[in-house]
Amino acid sequence: QAGGLQALEPPLGSWCAPSITALNLSRNKLGSGMAPGLTMLLQLKHLKSLDLSQNYLQAGGVAGLSSLSGLTQLEQLNLRDNNLGPAAALQLSSLGGLRIRFLNLEGNKLGADAVEGLDSLACLAATLEGLGLSYNRLGPAGAA
Repeated sequence: QAGGLQALEPPLGSWCAPSITALNLSRNKLGSGMAPGLTMLLQLKHLKSLDLSQNYLQAGGVAGLSSLSGLTQLEQLNLRDNNLGPAAALQLSSLGGLRIRFLNLEGNKLGADAVEGLDSLACLAATLEGLGLSYNRLGPAGAA
């Protein structure tokens, strides 16, 4: 039985106007295997804000976000409270094809071990204006 975005009936494209600019998919238990369903969002060419918070994406879900690279207008991505953990910090380079201005990674248990991995956000350096990292237990290394 398919779940997540693939299980929408009718399919996402039939009920979403292509001109939609904001989509809130928070608290839907999408899980780390949601990447195939994200390709459905590519038809939303004007999407500027995507909220995937509280979906238990974990590190595997971050790697799957590369499928969003076709959303050239996307400026805000909310990944808050997804239990990403330290391994996800290294996979944030999968966001490199996006022109994100505001990225929310708050409450993801990144921990002090993730601080060096956050260097992978350099792929967003040209566009990133705001980054939420609160409630991640980064410790003193995160302030340096």
